[in-house]
Amino acid sequence: DDLVFCDTTLSLGAFWNDGDDLNYQPAPAVGADFFQGPIVPSPGDTANASGIKIPDFKNLGMTSFAKYINGGPVELSDPENAQEVYHFVRGLNGLGGDVLDNTGAPTKFVHISDPEAGTGWIDGVDDAPADRRMLMNSGPFTIEPWQDTNGNGLADPGEPGVQEIVAGWMIAQSILNSVNSATQLKRIDKIAQLAFDLNFALPPVPPIPEVSVSNQEGQVVLKWADNAE
Repeated sequence: DDLVFCDTTLSLGAFWNDGDDLNYQPAPAVGADFFQGPIVPSPGDTANASGIKIPDFKNLGMTSFAKYINGGPVELSDPENAQEVYHFVRGLNGLGGDVLDNTGAPTKFVHISDPEAGTGWIDGVDDAPADRRMLMNSGPFTIEPWQDTNGNGLADPGEPGVQEIVAGWMIAQSILNSVNSATQLKRIDKIAQLAFDLNFALPPVPPIPEVSVSNQEGQVVLKWADNAE
């Protein structure tokens, strides 16, 4: 009973669940994000490579998003050879044809949508909820022969021939319902991206308060010290 969605503004691809689980109630949503994509030439832009700023380049985000359905039609089922994989990587269906969205327009991204708001191309309308897989892609980009420009013998970010891609997996579970889990996933994805962009230079966790416990007649007294104020 899986469904997928993507958010191209966040470079996020994700799974959510069709309805709540009978035993565990709201099911979580899980997704992946390109925090730092490959770099390509782009005059006037500036790319980020592990904190190193590279002028006249930019980072690619997610450039296509595909789904597979276990037991689905040939054009949407698991790829069985390199050619079918390459079709999906390019944002086509498994047969090499265009993917058409809910308006009939060709797209390289299946199910750009907000599941809770019900906007966009919602999964589950064209294809019933089922065993889903997803494929996130970023490219094309070039990896030329490496040049050790600083002479340290290491392939450092920013040197010709070095591409560094950073992705992260996240999970979010709502206390309301399964579709709200998708909304919560997007919320924590924004926070995770901000933390990455700041090189994780985040405010420190406040001190744990010191608590003392004493038993008295008919009651338990808890006292918090002021060390965490």
